[in-house]
Amino acid sequence: MYSKICKWIAWILMIIGAVIVLMGFASGFTSGNIDAMLNCAYILFGLAIVAVLFAALIIGGKNNPKGLVKALIGLVIVAALCFVVYMLSTSAPLVGYHGPAQSAQTLKLTSTLLNLCYILSAAAIIAIIIGEVVSASRNRS
Repeated sequence: MYSKICKWIAWILMIIGAVIVLMGFASGFTSGNIDAMLNCAYILFGLAIVAVLFAALIIGGKNNPKGLVKALIGLVIVAALCFVVYMLSTSAPLVGYHGPAQSAQTLKLTSTLLNLCYILSAAAIIAIIIGEVVSASRNRS
């Protein structure tokens, strides 16, 4: 049931995305059209995330309530990590940047996203190394 719902959601979002791209080709890719297409892409991305999370919560909660609690704990941990990184990020002006001035909020958000990428990349590399060491030690004995 869950896979069928996800498949329908994916098809609907792909059709909407294809229509938006075809509209861009038909009207020409001008600056205003590209901004509108990017805004539509952001909306589609948000809808996809909300739809999948909603379906996972409803169907996952019905089929496996303990798994739902674990997923919610993971979601809280991710939200807490994002909050902490946001609070620790700075809105300092860019060094060596000669373009138009950016707002403090934009600089802080950019700093937050960069720091999250650094943290998650390091965590992924550490997880890969630990996984390989554990796998090698299990295969050895």
